[in-house]
Amino acid sequence: MKREMKKKAFIVALLILFVIIGFSLKQNVSLRLAASKEGSKEDQRSDIQYINITEEEKTDEESKPVEPSNNEIAEANMSEEEIEDLEEVSKQDEVIEEEESITENEAKPTVPEEEASDKSKDKKKEETQKDPSKTTKVVETIEKSNVGMIEYFLPSSNSEERMEKTTHVVLHFTSNALNNPQNPYLIEDTYNIFKDYGVSAHYVIGRSGEIYSFVPEDRIAYHAGRGNLQNFPEYNDRLNHYSIGIEILAIGTREEMTPIISAEKFDLIDSAIIGYTEAQYNSLNILLNDLVARYPGIEKNRNHIVGHDEYSGGGKTDPGSLFNWSKIGL
Repeated sequence: MKREMKKKAFIVALLILFVIIGFSLKQNVSLRLAASKEGSKEDQRSDIQYINITEEEKTDEESKPVEPSNNEIAEANMSEEEIEDLEEVSKQDEVIEEEESITENEAKPTVPEEEASDKSKDKKKEETQKDPSKTTKVVETIEKSNVGMIEYFLPSSNSEERMEKTTHVVLHFTSNALNNPQNPYLIEDTYNIFKDYGVSAHYVIGRSGEIYSFVPEDRIAYHAGRGNLQNFPEYNDRLNHYSIGIEILAIGTREEMTPIISAEKFDLIDSAIIGYTEAQYNSLNILLNDLVARYPGIEKNRNHIVGHDEYSGGGKTDPGSLFNWSKIGL
């Protein structure tokens, strides 16, 4: 009986101890939670205070007046006359800089492309004169012709690059009397004959005086062929290299045309279109005067302006007896 009483008392005491311990733990947890909440509030108040301080400082910075620079203070203290003097000095400095820039540009002038090209040609000409073995595309400086003409260029295979000095003009007559005796002066026919046979001339003068350019002057045209020229033995078989060839649409006498067409075909030609026209002489004079003015090596005389018949060794007869040399002052 006593044992049971002691056992029950022990159990009750143990329960009371658990209750006391549990209550104590609860109180401790409550105190910690309260302290934690208080700390969080303090942190929030600290953040708010920090933000307020920062905003106040920012407002103070913005409200502070910007201190002027030393130059601004100096300008503010200057009188109007002193400011005007300063501006005048500044303008004078700018003028001096511009003058120095202009002087520097004048010291190094820009050479126009045309002048540079002319100087280059003159230099090449001097080099060629000093050493003949040094050839250039155009030996002498030649200005472009001012004579009105129609460009009707043959293929480049009908000519070649000129390397020698131009000193002569060779006159010819030409036509399509062989294939079209009744209408022998069509320029298209002459062009096609030259193209097909591999021959050429620099200029062709039509019946009405029109001038056609078949080959540029800086290229050799195949017009003179083989032969020799009195007083110019070095030109034997090479007159093409030194000359300008001019073809005139015309027909010579029966005898002069015999190497080209038969007598029967010659009789089919209208006698009114045989020989040369005044318009052709006029155009030939203009063209010759232009060539003589541009080429120092060409002199307007019978030594430098010649007929094909004076050079050719192949029995050529052009420009023939119907050509009046006096019409061109020779």
